Amino acid sequence: MSIIVAELYDALRAAGVDDDKAKAAAAAVAATRDLSGLVTKTDLAELHTDIMADLAEIKTGFVRLEGASKADLSALRADLMQWTVGVLIAMTAIFGVIVKLL
Repeated sequence: MSIIVAELYDALRAAGVDDDKAKAAAAAVAATRDLSGLVTKTDLAELHTDIMADLAEIKTGFVRLEGASKADLSALRADLMQWTVGVLIAMTAIFGVIVKLL
């Protein structure tokens, strides 16, 4: 019998309750105490490990995303430079044609 159940039994006996009834009441209280839902230190340690593993995966994903973004930006920069040079050449040629016609 746990300490709380024993104390309940003793209190009931001191209050004048029959021995059988005091035992039955204390046993009923003991039956309602379900501790299976309590979180233990082991549960918390496992949860901490799982969370740290998930955070490591997220960090890895961000690193990959950052690398991909930098590569995409470099490709975009190269494309913009090509278009800028092409437009400048075309504008120069058109300006040259206009100057020769005048």
